[in-house]
Amino acid sequence: MTTEELIKDSDFRSAFKAQVATPPKQGEVLEGTVLSKQKRALYVDLGMFGTGVVYGLEYRLGREAIKHLKQGDSISVKVVETENEDGFIDLALKDIGQRKEWETLQTKKDANETVSAKIIAANKGGLLIEVVGISGFLPVSRLTPEHYPRVEGGEKNKILEELKKFVGKEMAVKIIDLDPKEERLIVSEKELYEEKLKERLTQYEVGSVVEGTVTAVVDFGVFIKFNDNMDIEGLIHISELSWGLIDHPSELFKQGDQVTAKVIDIQNNKVSLSLKALQEDPWMNVEQKYPAGSTTKGEVFKFTPYGAFIKVDDNIYGLIHVSKFGDTQTMKELLKDKTKYQFVVESVNPQDKRLMLTLKDLEEQLTKLGKIREKKEKEGEKIEKPKTE
Repeated sequence: MTTEELIKDSDFRSAFKAQVATPPKQGEVLEGTVLSKQKRALYVDLGMFGTGVVYGLEYRLGREAIKHLKQGDSISVKVVETENEDGFIDLALKDIGQRKEWETLQTKKDANETVSAKIIAANKGGLLIEVVGISGFLPVSRLTPEHYPRVEGGEKNKILEELKKFVGKEMAVKIIDLDPKEERLIVSEKELYEEKLKERLTQYEVGSVVEGTVTAVVDFGVFIKFNDNMDIEGLIHISELSWGLIDHPSELFKQGDQVTAKVIDIQNNKVSLSLKALQEDPWMNVEQKYPAGSTTKGEVFKFTPYGAFIKVDDNIYGLIHVSKFGDTQTMKELLKDKTKYQFVVESVNPQDKRLMLTLKDLEEQLTKLGKIREKKEKEGEKIEKPKTE
């Protein structure tokens, strides 16, 4: 009896299957040996699982791989159906042709080589890519600063719109995770960028002064690119933008502005920059300019739950605590936003950048406010009682 006749013999198959304790599951990858290659079907010996067959669509999809197979070759197959109408296990060979590609990727990963990834789609988590015919994923967190979608508030739909701009393009990446069995390929563009960045950062140190261009303005600071190629990016945190108080960096900068800044930290390829470090500290002589007990004019800059910030100089802000008024309602009745008043300096601490103030003639102002409230109540006007802080 020939191999083909043996394969198709129902008694032989029944006897063999009786020895199988646990049948394979759909999607499971098995190792087998080629029994017979025919014009439209490939029969595979699966050992204890019996005989499988690749035919129909799966045969056409795997035709290129099947072309190079011969009887006795060892191959990997995937279970499509655990048993078809002829009693065989339906198999797929379409992944077999990618074995060499997976091996190529493994070699490149081991050698830490750069590969070219084609962007085929985008989702909110990153980019779907393809490398030498193998599908993979590039997480958004692994994009370089140049390509990372900086979206105010991190709104996912806006991030997705930014990521879609890369579809159809190619990126140079490094392979950071590879598992052929799980069909998992994860790549990183940032890995390559950080290798180059580490080398280029050797020419800078804490204290270096750089000139660059604003590339992004976000709520926590300003990003600028600098160096000869303009491909190193640093962050000026909002606290390092000015000695004065600002609500948002956009008050001072916009994308494209030219900036001179000082390097104040370099860690893990991240560069922290400062504008304040290039300016004279306005708090150095603050004790002489605003000694305790002195009177100064200041403008109400900003209200907070714990008091009001008062601008007394271009870069000097003092605080009058809410406890001086008893509650925020009273504070806002006696102090109007963007209005100037006379204040008394209670204490000054240059080290902590702290200037504590009180309103001049505060007791007199509180007494007047109390009388105004009493009069309104007598006239029948409903007065909202201040809430205790």
